[in-house]
Amino acid sequence: MGWKGLKADEYVEEGYAMLATPNIKSAKIDFDGANRITRDRYDESPEIKLREGDVLLAKDGSTLGTVNFVRNLDRETTVNSSISVITPHARTGGAFLHYYFQADYVVANIAALKGGMGVPHLFQSDLVKFPLALPSLPEQQAIAAFLDRETAKIDALVAEQERLIALLKEKRQAVISHAVAKGLNPDAPMKDSGIEWLGQIPAHWELGRIKHSVLKIEQGWSPQCDATPVAGPDQWGVLKVGCVNGERFNPAENKALPDNLEPVPDLALTVGDVLISRANTRELVGGAALVEQDFGNLMLCDKLYRLRIDPRYASPAFITLYLRSSMVRSQIEVAATGASSSMLNIGQGVILELAFPIPPVEEQHTIAKAIRENQMRVAELVAQAQSAIALLQERRAALISAAVTGKIDVRSVFEAGNVVALPTKITAAALPSSRAVVGAYAIRYLGQMGRMAVMKVGYLAQAHVGVHELAGTYERYAAGPYDGDLINAMQHGAESICGIVTEEPSSKGDAVKYKIPQTLHMPSGMLEAALGPDRMRAFLNLIDLLKGQSREGVEAIATLYAVWNDLIASGRDVTDDAICNGVFDWHLEKREKFSRDTLENWLGWMRRNGVVPDGSAPRTDHQGDLFA
Repeated sequence: MGWKGLKADEYVEEGYAMLATPNIKSAKIDFDGANRITRDRYDESPEIKLREGDVLLAKDGSTLGTVNFVRNLDRETTVNSSISVITPHARTGGAFLHYYFQADYVVANIAALKGGMGVPHLFQSDLVKFPLALPSLPEQQAIAAFLDRETAKIDALVAEQERLIALLKEKRQAVISHAVAKGLNPDAPMKDSGIEWLGQIPAHWELGRIKHSVLKIEQGWSPQCDATPVAGPDQWGVLKVGCVNGERFNPAENKALPDNLEPVPDLALTVGDVLISRANTRELVGGAALVEQDFGNLMLCDKLYRLRIDPRYASPAFITLYLRSSMVRSQIEVAATGASSSMLNIGQGVILELAFPIPPVEEQHTIAKAIRENQMRVAELVAQAQSAIALLQERRAALISAAVTGKIDVRSVFEAGNVVALPTKITAAALPSSRAVVGAYAIRYLGQMGRMAVMKVGYLAQAHVGVHELAGTYERYAAGPYDGDLINAMQHGAESICGIVTEEPSSKGDAVKYKIPQTLHMPSGMLEAALGPDRMRAFLNLIDLLKGQSREGVEAIATLYAVWNDLIASGRDVTDDAICNGVFDWHLEKREKFSRDTLENWLGWMRRNGVVPDGSAPRTDHQGDLFA
């Protein structure tokens, strides 16, 4: 175990690395971010000087059970008292032991054994009690190598989803900031606001300050309260400042008022209240949220301002969104004051004197509604990505547990490279990407139509079925929506999991051909593992609908879907004429390939079969629209 007794003032600029639990939380150990200690301190505990192959286990606090593995050690390093150093003996591989501590039943044992008053703690005596089924060292190495490869694939998919979430949140913030300062009409005449950080605003908007639209600003009361929230609407509570930290007001962030204190009904929340944190960290101070219903039992706390908005001049929803915009957040962060970086304050004047571009009230309502609809779409996509991450992490845990307990024979995995036929049931041991699975099914059932038909399946799987993990970005090619990176990934994935070979044409103008093994049986378990049961059924239904059509029919369906979706997403009128004209304007070949009657027949087919967009699919028009 890491030693105790080190004081913060003993850290040095240059010296020996001493890891703490934050340094072992990521996939790779963060040696660069570790504190440094002197040689004398380093030599005091030779038993915890790290060696390659050591396993590190967090034994204290919220990170208890976090495990990492010293694969490479390029500097002399030790650990602090919150980390156990486990050095495997000659019959045990460190890499295998690293995965052993991630197995479900071991994680459960750690959770059951942790003790200590207040801060969770795992005692050294507990570690030696864990049952360990130990295969031979070569088999341990094979299991670890298998898990290294398979978990790396899963981790890459998780990273993709995390990047998607970050991009969605950036886009959500950009939409707010643009709409509350520039409006929704990209063709509106503009004028200079005269304020550098605000820039141009629509010419018909006025420019004032927040105070011109506020009837009243006040802060609340913060008595000593119970730690628990209210039990129901009959009990009084006081808000916590965290109620405005999220995307929306969170009434659950409250503390129950003790029975011996009298409530102050005037501080109770009413619909339309705009709440602003007046004290918090630099990133959170000035956070704003709108109260959208009455909460007669929840009172304003001292660390929150409440704005009552004059409805003649402003919409509470619009002002809340304006206060959440990136340019206003920047102004608030600059104006915040305080001796401690962990708790800063803003005065009422900081809020009231903020420059405020003021559209007509009806336009404010329209903008707020449009932003809310966009936020709902983004929130749904974020939730889908978070759900995908949770599923991937579940698969990762199940895979590790199965491998370290011998439920997977990794020898067969390594020998399966020449096997084309796949089992009809796939366990957590086989976790190909969604691109690979969708590609395999698309080629298996529509590959005879060529690459563009396979591409249409990929587009519709993402756009209509909701397989957002495909992460396609589609351009308007002559034959319909196209993403070169996605189709390549689908083809390579189909080859890696099913042995389907893509034969590129030998001369320009020839079609791509797919060589599908005669013994191939599509494993439904693999599809369900990748998509989940609901999306699997929707995807198979899509395949059934498309495989009975001609190549031109599949092209028409995908192109009509894309145009239709783009019209909805851009807020334009959606009529059959508008959709058909959009197809004809897509590419010159479309007018030669399709007649108006043909397209209208396909539109009818799409409606009858439920292949109808809702505006949430990836855009193909790329016009830079606000909500693109």
